[in-house]
Amino acid sequence: LYSVELSTGSAPQAITPDDFPLAPRGHIASADGRQVIVTPAEGTAVAFHINGNGPAPLKGIELGDLPLGFDQDERHFFVLGSGTIPAPIIRIDRETGERMLWNELSPRDRSGVFKVDRVLISADGAAYAYSVRRILSSLKLMNGLQ
Repeated sequence: LYSVELSTGSAPQAITPDDFPLAPRGHIASADGRQVIVTPAEGTAVAFHINGNGPAPLKGIELGDLPLGFDQDERHFFVLGSGTIPAPIIRIDRETGERMLWNELSPRDRSGVFKVDRVLISADGAAYAYSVRRILSSLKLMNGLQ
């Protein structure tokens, strides 16, 4: 992960080490741009300062939590809890590690839904959007075939 100063056109600066493999999703930046929370390919999410200091463990984060975004107060951040429907959105206090259920996401019709995916939360927490993954099938029963 790199930072680039667009106004000066300076060379990219590494935030994470080259040998720090990242998961495809679960990376968020603070509004002031000074800190990022990243999800490694294996393990729980960690924090890096923009100057490359890190990784620093995060209080309250659990294996399988997917970081979604910082709350506007920058003290809290949101994660998607793992594996259940309805899917829990948890607000974590970065200083104390306290986990608080913020919302649960699920479509009205849960038929075939196996995952809540691609969750987006506005900076003020007033709006959110998400998609679901669903598998539907049908069973036909036939008698008397020869």
